[in-house]
Amino acid sequence: MRPSFIAPTALALFFLAGGLGACGQDVLENGGVGGGPTSGSTTIATGQGGATSSSVGSGPASCPAPQMQPFTDLDQDECQLLDPSTCPEPGTGCVAQSDGTTTCVFDGGVKDVREPCADNAECKAGMLCVAGKCSEPCCRDTGEPCGAGECSVNVNVANGAHFVYFCLYPDICTPFAEPCPNNQNCVIRFNTNDAICAEEGPNAGSEGETCDFINDCVSGLVCDTPSFPSTCRYTCKTDGSSTTPGQGGCPMGQTCVSIQGFDNVGVCRP
Repeated sequence: MRPSFIAPTALALFFLAGGLGACGQDVLENGGVGGGPTSGSTTIATGQGGATSSSVGSGPASCPAPQMQPFTDLDQDECQLLDPSTCPEPGTGCVAQSDGTTTCVFDGGVKDVREPCADNAECKAGMLCVAGKCSEPCCRDTGEPCGAGECSVNVNVANGAHFVYFCLYPDICTPFAEPCPNNQNCVIRFNTNDAICAEEGPNAGSEGETCDFINDCVSGLVCDTPSFPSTCRYTCKTDGSSTTPGQGGCPMGQTCVSIQGFDNVGVCRP
């Protein structure tokens, strides 16, 4: 498995110069998922997620200074990521450049925050398609402007040299139940005793490989964060109705251990 160069409380994604593009994303265990094109992928981190805000709507938002948890390390020289008014031209948005600065670009779709999407191009300029919903940058300390969402998606920008946090509006799911939309997987978050829909992360691991993010494993596996080191393991059905790994059973020599918060869902452990 590839190591992540951002804190394990974040989710990563890559921006291209002059616009928003994604080749991979990381998602926190109780946080969110980064957006990206249909061909992109998402990885979910195993640490604590970001703040949840009671505020509603899209910016302008602000972060207290000094920031305990900076939302970006970009040089915001031309425009402010948290303040859409700094790009006043209709149809423009503030985005990261490959040199680590920001600029206003006319490059986006028509969908607004929380609207369903399958690609960044569907969302308004300055936004990303995060876990199937258009999302915007946010403040880690306050959670603004995520509303009922979570400020927990750390997106790698400027060719991976910098980062920006984005909102997550996760769809809650149950393993072995109804499938998630847009080819997403149902990934378990042990910190919050629930599961959310997320894209499979880049270089997702197979059974027995170590993982950094909750979507760091291929479909049918879970990043078993209570174990050390965190390891990709099969999810399973605790009622023993299946013996086939990937369909509710466990590999030989492993036992299906129940997970708090779930009925008849567990993780296979040696």
